[in-house]
Amino acid sequence: MAIIGQTLLNPESGWRRFDNPYSALTYTGQWDQGNYDGWYNKTSTYTSAVNASVKFNFIGTKLRIIGYRAPDRSNNIEVIIDGVNYSFSCNNQAASGYCSLVYEITNLSLYEHRVVIINKDSRYFNFDAIDIDETGTVTQYNPDIVVSPANLIATAGNAQITLSWDSVTDAVGYTVKRSLTSGGSYVAIVDNITTNSYVDTDVENGTTYYYVVSALVGGVESDNSNEAFATLVGDPMPSEESILKVIMIDSSEREYRIDKEELSRFLTWMDRPATVGTSFFVFDKVITESKEYVLFDKIISFEVTPIA
Repeated sequence: MAIIGQTLLNPESGWRRFDNPYSALTYTGQWDQGNYDGWYNKTSTYTSAVNASVKFNFIGTKLRIIGYRAPDRSNNIEVIIDGVNYSFSCNNQAASGYCSLVYEITNLSLYEHRVVIINKDSRYFNFDAIDIDETGTVTQYNPDIVVSPANLIATAGNAQITLSWDSVTDAVGYTVKRSLTSGGSYVAIVDNITTNSYVDTDVENGTTYYYVVSALVGGVESDNSNEAFATLVGDPMPSEESILKVIMIDSSEREYRIDKEELSRFLTWMDRPATVGTSFFVFDKVITESKEYVLFDKIISFEVTPIA
């Protein structure tokens, strides 16, 4: 892993390089082009103009700036990423050589970022190249891009699913969308949320729900966030009692009021090979304090109705 000041003639594994003449890079102010053997692809863009800048958007999670550090280089270069200000210096007592790593930021959320690099000093700033994720892309600078919410997480709880995500700068609201299949189609279940979390209680046990979230900034809705999903795994048995109706082969019906433990035993007894276990199931008849034996091979079907 490279450190600041280290020479990087080529991007490291996991990184992708874009050279200074790349068409998506927008330069403002006075910049000059130099051609030296030491620079990446033998080219470098440089400036000593205060507030000269280079702008671009990129999709990824990390950014490196490749340049040159020396005693006579700029001591104040500002980097603005998604409206957040950072800074670095290329002023160094000893020259670090060409193609040097002069700035790095990692662990950004995976979406399209807006970047402006500004020379705030009257000394020279050499801009050689940028490195980003090896799967990333660099596009023309667009300050109006609406950042999608990142790091959406869905957590199953007690009869509910809790969602949380990273806040989006200047967002006035969020829309939560849900689907029963991965990848959508998604249906909005709530909008105009002003916090970066939501609890979905309109859910059922045993069902997997897939979610995405979008942000609203300046009247423009962002793309969807990453997809997150959760499955509610709860007790499928009624919380208290049920009516069990058993239909016999002679079309007669038996009804029993049973609790969830007895229902569980009955379902286990039914869900077995006929040659395993007893051939009958015993129901306690509370009113008469007697027992009723139901034969396995006499049952056609049964149904369970929870008692509210």
